[in-house]
Amino acid sequence: MLTMRHPFRSLSANNHLSTGGAGSVHEITSQIVFKIPIMFEDENQTNHSRAWMKENIERLEKEKQVYKFLNLHPHPHLLQSILCTPEGIFMPRLETTLAARLSSETPSLELQERWIRQLVSAAAWLEKLGYAHGDLRPHNILLDRWSNIVVADFDGTVPIGEELKLATLPFCKVDEEFETLPAGPETEQFSLGSCIYNIRFGFEPFSDLKLESPVWRLKLVRKEFPPTSNDVYGPIIQDCWHGVFPSISALETEILKISEPRSKAELLSTSTRTTIPYLRSWFLLAQCQEYLAQQRLRLTGSFARKIQLRCQLLLWSFARFGLSVFCGGESSTA
Repeated sequence: MLTMRHPFRSLSANNHLSTGGAGSVHEITSQIVFKIPIMFEDENQTNHSRAWMKENIERLEKEKQVYKFLNLHPHPHLLQSILCTPEGIFMPRLETTLAARLSSETPSLELQERWIRQLVSAAAWLEKLGYAHGDLRPHNILLDRWSNIVVADFDGTVPIGEELKLATLPFCKVDEEFETLPAGPETEQFSLGSCIYNIRFGFEPFSDLKLESPVWRLKLVRKEFPPTSNDVYGPIIQDCWHGVFPSISALETEILKISEPRSKAELLSTSTRTTIPYLRSWFLLAQCQEYLAQQRLRLTGSFARKIQLRCQLLLWSFARFGLSVFCGGESSTA
């Protein structure tokens, strides 16, 4: 029987939240989650399983680099990491995923339009930075407590022009041979078109077909997409699927012709709510560092290392307490 390998003893099935293609996410506090590469304890590992786990580690390492870069170039609708460590990635815990929200309720038209604006804005910003997300779909899009979009999961993110690492139908564009295309405006707008379709219609494109259906493959190759003519965003969705827009910025321009933000106040409110406030970011960092010192202390056998970790634990515990007092209620409710 396969058993998950965790870097710390505190991580277990009890605090496990989700599992993706390469990483597993665990709850640390009500405000913090920790993403680690998927690894298994197995005495009879095959070369294939060892290669797969090595790939998971490499993908998470690349995701760390993306988060570090995005922290230097923040956008209100792209998730920021709190701390990247050799063991994994600490991130803010948000309310839910877009996929979960769409499956549980029908959002208002106003909220749908806000989501579309925010999603395309995030993708356009990534494009300006020279990156393609590579796996844009509702399961990788989070919602904060104010129902603002926050794009996450960057383990498939690559520089524009490079080969895509992931292919999740029906959110990934494929060619006649059912192979992925180089990352760029054509692949990203296809994903965005499918996301916008999901937001507007409440279900995924081709949801009536099974993934292994040969009809699906034939429709994608022939570019026979679901009808959208009865929706105001229909022409844009079809243009995204057919790769009409030369850039995501051009797509954003078209989106804003249909759906302008209601006011400057809405833009300011969205920006301040989805980025991590300065003091709260330090509070979350102190919590992460305190947790790290505690967990590493339980694993080390070196006396000198224990002294060092105890000093770090004391330092970050004081910092966390001081910041919680200084921030007042913000640290526990934001």
